[in-house]
Amino acid sequence: MPDGRLIVCTDQGEIMLLEGSGDYKMLLAESPGEGFYIECIITYSKGFIIAGENGQIMIYEKSEEPKNPYHRIATLPSSTDGKQDKDYPMLLAGIMSSKVRCMGLNSAEDTLVFSTENNQIMKVAINIERPTDDAKYEYLMFPFHSRAINGMDVCIKKQLVGTCGADKTVRIWNYASRTLEICEVFQDEANSLAFHPSGFHIVVGFTDKVRMMNVFQKTLKTFKEIPIKLCREIRFSNGGHLFACTN
Repeated sequence: MPDGRLIVCTDQGEIMLLEGSGDYKMLLAESPGEGFYIECIITYSKGFIIAGENGQIMIYEKSEEPKNPYHRIATLPSSTDGKQDKDYPMLLAGIMSSKVRCMGLNSAEDTLVFSTENNQIMKVAINIERPTDDAKYEYLMFPFHSRAINGMDVCIKKQLVGTCGADKTVRIWNYASRTLEICEVFQDEANSLAFHPSGFHIVVGFTDKVRMMNVFQKTLKTFKEIPIKLCREIRFSNGGHLFACTN
């Protein structure tokens, strides 16, 4: 800390204050406790911020009370966040089912960026002078795959890349604008993917079948299914009139 003392956090949600020499001083009264695994901690001008279990972030500020030298002033996220945004509850559910792995605060102390165990990079705008519990989580750029990517292909005629993964999603990315164009969730894990040269179709190998899909502006629509199980590799011919698949 700026005053030379040390803050030590544990996997049981304990926050301990130590002297600069390393001598134990006290356990902070407002430690989260109850098995809250504290994964990371950073300091800021008025105190420190911890994060860990369930996507939660807690902000502590220095106080003048000898028995409680740091008190908690905010806990993120609030369960009431983003009621007007229909997609926000889904975003929040995904983040709160994962641990915060690491975080950083910008020099102006108004934006906190953190990464999660399910491979997402998030940001939250905060007023460090008067933090509140209603600060909103946002993706730093766009949602990434939360598990391993099994298949990928690049479109020849359009600036698009298709990926599929163990998180049961198929995603279409624009590598020129660096944006996520489409994200579709399926019931089964996708193992392989091929992009038609025109960019209008993809073929995806799932656990129990191969699906041919049309690529629209914001969605994917299946127009044919082929009963080939565990297809690990698919490729279109150069002209796009044929494709080969293996199992």
